[in-house]
Amino acid sequence: MKVDAKFGRLGALVNNAGVVQAQTRVESMRAERLERVFAVNVIGPFLCAREAVRRMSTRRGGKGGAIVNVSSMAATLGGRPGSSAYAATKGAVDSFTKAFAREVAAEGIRVNSIRPGMVLSEMTEKRRGVFAGFQPCAGAQAIGGVPQPILKFTVLRNTIEK
Repeated sequence: MKVDAKFGRLGALVNNAGVVQAQTRVESMRAERLERVFAVNVIGPFLCAREAVRRMSTRRGGKGGAIVNVSSMAATLGGRPGSSAYAATKGAVDSFTKAFAREVAAEGIRVNSIRPGMVLSEMTEKRRGVFAGFQPCAGAQAIGGVPQPILKFTVLRNTIEK
């Protein structure tokens, strides 16, 4: 594999994929929109994780490693109205993380997920007005009422006994 030869051993992967498209109610959602959101937010992390395991797994000659999947508080809170597809994809990331952690734990690979709350990012910048009344988490540093990274993280600790 050319990438391995050029960059060396892979020891960690952070799956930080996330797209959301214009807020749309479910009855108005087009299949193409769902396909894009699921392709980026769910299928992309699966494929990256697949390649990471091929390189990290002690069963395949690797030295183990760590994988962190970035989910969202939308996975548990359901997201904002019109964001059902995004929330569903991040729920899928949570489920994948738990199952995947069990699958590869005996091969020296730790898999965890973090769930950031709302943060100002390229993805959310266009919707800044939506957050006018948003209250940051206790202890958060905010600019203009919109929390900045890094704020509230819920860490899913997947402790697997070998």
